[in-house]
Amino acid sequence: MGANPEQSPEMKEETAVSACGTGGADAGNYLVLLEFKKPCTIEVGSLGKLWMEQGWYVYTGSARKNLSARIARHQRKTRKKKHWHIDYLTPRAGTIKALPIVTFSNRECNLAADLEELGGRGVSGFGCSDCRCKSHLFYFPGSPLENRNFQDMLFRYRHAEFR
Repeated sequence: MGANPEQSPEMKEETAVSACGTGGADAGNYLVLLEFKKPCTIEVGSLGKLWMEQGWYVYTGSARKNLSARIARHQRKTRKKKHWHIDYLTPRAGTIKALPIVTFSNRECNLAADLEELGGRGVSGFGCSDCRCKSHLFYFPGSPLENRNFQDMLFRYRHAEFR
């Protein structure tokens, strides 16, 4: 995926939602990757102060409608009311990349379990107030996009098992 020089740094990766095989639905799940270039503390609503290590965090979410709009909102660093836990992190992240997964099935919790299985360290209570998961945000010291197992997981969700 090539970068468009006219795009802002946080929009370099293509995040268009493709509706192949889903009848044109703009619904599904997504992963948002946030890079923190240096450690910091962030106040996150009811979770309180969170220590963010240098590295990458992967957040999993779902949108039963308007998936493309949800992803665009999460990529914005400014001009948004803080509604979700992730809204507290995006203004401080250096790089934000979004990876849509167009599907009729809600696989948000499955994605969280798979991110943990890949070695992601969960941030307790983050983004999972409406389910039984321990977390929907996972820390990785290096870019998950350079991890073959992460790439395979993303491919599986996008193309194979879960439509």
